Amino acid sequence: MRRKRMHQDEAGDVNVTPLLDIVFIMLIFFIVTATFIDEEGHSLANPNNDDSESDGGGATLLLTVFADGRVQADLREIDPRSVRSNVETFLAENPGGAILINAEPSAETGLSVLVLDQVKGVDGANVSLALAREQ
Repeated sequence: MRRKRMHQDEAGDVNVTPLLDIVFIMLIFFIVTATFIDEEGHSLANPNNDDSESDGGGATLLLTVFADGRVQADLREIDPRSVRSNVETFLAENPGGAILINAEPSAETGLSVLVLDQVKGVDGANVSLALAREQ
């Protein structure tokens, strides 16, 4: 009897078809789950392009708080406790106007909060803070 010899060329091949099936199934799973991820974000409201500037809507009152304790309203030095009356006068003259508070980085925090509280106490005040970096 003659025995058959196995040659190295006739070694068993690995069937990769099931491996490819599993890879495609995993790929489909990750694609489907990735499309259902819902990320929350912040919505930004763009200003309307209406005729609000004709009735004073474009006016801005700049309140500046300095490091030495001074407060200016549109380049006029004012008493920090009279900010509310200045804002009320500004809004009476410019309905829909905006108030911008700009505090120096080295300004006293208590004074900046006092100015902000007085502005927020006025009904209809549209207030924004300008953030300045220390140089």
